Amino acid sequence: MRLAFIASGSVAADTRAYHEGLLAALAAVGHEARSLGDAAAFESLDAGTRILVDASALPALAGSAEKLVSRRAALLLARPAAHDAALGETERSIRASLEARLLPLFARVVVPNEAAAEELRADGLADAAHLSVLASGSTALPRSEGSGEAGPMLLSAGAPEAQEAVLRALSRMPDLRWRLVLACGNADAPAALAAGLGLADRLYATATLAESLWRQADLFVQADAWDSYGLTVAEALRRGVPVASSSGGAPQMLLADGGIACPPGDLVTLSKVLRRLLCDEALRAELTDAAWQAGQALPDWATQAAALVTLLGG
Repeated sequence: MRLAFIASGSVAADTRAYHEGLLAALAAVGHEARSLGDAAAFESLDAGTRILVDASALPALAGSAEKLVSRRAALLLARPAAHDAALGETERSIRASLEARLLPLFARVVVPNEAAAEELRADGLADAAHLSVLASGSTALPRSEGSGEAGPMLLSAGAPEAQEAVLRALSRMPDLRWRLVLACGNADAPAALAAGLGLADRLYATATLAESLWRQADLFVQADAWDSYGLTVAEALRRGVPVASSSGGAPQMLLADGGIACPPGDLVTLSKVLRRLLCDEALRAELTDAAWQAGQALPDWATQAAALVTLLGG
């Protein structure tokens, strides 16, 4: 299959990782997958080249509606703009209007999780005939050994709002032994909040979750309002690290028996779940085994790339 992929250069890191995983897996099995720097360049492609557009490129394609239809282009969409609280009100309105006009023109709309698919169906933007869910792929990883300590080591990563949510959830249990490793771009804000909550000696902030940290992890905690791809949750499961998540999106469909999903944004429930997991060593051990099993069942990138080829009719 020959594939031309169109995306904006300003996509988020997790979206970029999803793109790169799929394109690399396609190339690895002999498909010709190339990215187009110019959205309008698809007009000069031969008829045998399939076209895949990321939603980030929709503004540049607003005037190419008829040509998108004739080329039976497919669209990758992380989440409908109308539901994306991360966007400002004006941008959300503009992008939602654009999606409402253009999405029905694509031969297929592909989203990374069932929650996003349900939002599209509820808004009448896509029907079962041309809507597909293609979750992120993952890679085989060594099983974590755990900290082996009485006070479990928790890992977390996410946006600043999620970092604050995790810290506030954990602040409800100063009577328990635990320590938190938080991956964040800027450690100043979480460090200041941890100090204000009396948790300064329990927090270690780092730029990335290194292999050595994953090896010692007992639990992964997530509190982003929405996670389209679940890449870090998938990594935790692949390593046999149980997950406690209050995030909407991909985590709700990934966890299986390998963790506990709380209602999105419900910090009270997340705090209760964390207390239970910190107190109940037997439950934590049970979930650790379940996380490992769930992680081994996750699709790899080659499987998801093959699924994409099928979706595109390649």
